[in-house]
Amino acid sequence: MVRPLLSLWRAETEAYCRAESLSFRSDSSNPDTIRGLIRGEILPALRRLHPAAEENILALGRERPRLPRGLERALLDLLASREGSSSVDLGPALKAVREYDHVYLEQGPLPLVGRVRFGPWTLETELDGLQVRCFKPGDRLAGRKKKIQDVFVDAKVPRSQRRSWPLVTRDDEIVAVPGIVAAPGYESAVRATREEEA
Repeated sequence: MVRPLLSLWRAETEAYCRAESLSFRSDSSNPDTIRGLIRGEILPALRRLHPAAEENILALGRERPRLPRGLERALLDLLASREGSSSVDLGPALKAVREYDHVYLEQGPLPLVGRVRFGPWTLETELDGLQVRCFKPGDRLAGRKKKIQDVFVDAKVPRSQRRSWPLVTRDDEIVAVPGIVAAPGYESAVRATREEEA
């Protein structure tokens, strides 16, 4: 949608129309709307308080959305840090991680109760005490010596997908890698479906 007059004030548009002998129409229903109340009562009151009220409101509207200050400061500190790797919590079950010159988002652990959405995955269980989280170097499947890294390699999971692949845990042990393998006794504990990427 193109709105070429959006940046002009109503008074400017009306003045131009009068100067050029162009007819214009004011919508008679406008005063009865919230927009009409704002134009007719609130903006004039704000102008009386400060002559540049409208310009200040417009400037605020043009600003790009910002994160809460504490979160923004934490992310800037993360990016400026010179440590080999560092992370910052962004909220429940989400953190930003920087490893040298790479930054990525990491999800988990999330309680796996009933049905849970984890990235493109939907996981379901009827067992209590399960959680879902992302892969970490050194992870091993419970009851086996095999590293999760090797599980991914054997299953031909692309390296780009490994950090976001869900791992199901119980008491800090990995009991299932959905779509690939489960620890003994957990073979049917979790049902997993994955949305195909477009």
